[in-house]
Amino acid sequence: MAATAYNSKSKLTRDLSISLFLYALPVLAIFLYFKLTNGVIAQSHIALPSFLEFIKPAFENIRT
Repeated sequence: MAATAYNSKSKLTRDLSISLFLYALPVLAIFLYFKLTNGVIAQSHIALPSFLEFIKPAFENIRT
């Protein structure tokens, strides 16, 4: 029973470590982006799909 409890705790610790690492990657990527570009945000080149054109006016003011 003790070996099973240790094995479960070990797997839980490993899974938790992997999850935290995966969740931290985007935060690290954003931090490095701003650090390497001196905080300059480039213009977005992403276009809305045609079926979302009706919400385009709502996003026009967000870019400024």
